[in-house]
Amino acid sequence: MRTVLWPTQRLMVEYLGMKALEPFVAYGAPRVSSEERSAYLRQLSDRLTMIADEMRQGANT
Repeated sequence: MRTVLWPTQRLMVEYLGMKALEPFVAYGAPRVSSEERSAYLRQLSDRLTMIADEMRQGANT
């Protein structure tokens, strides 16, 4: 996945001075069971919460 996203992350996002976050990948999302899909959504929610917390902490320093 890094190879596929490298041009976008490096040549667009980082070139403009932004930080490229690690991608969140949900493999086979349309074909997984509802339990697996729920797990993907929990992982994404946890990740977004962590990113928001890091941004808040950075804004407070």
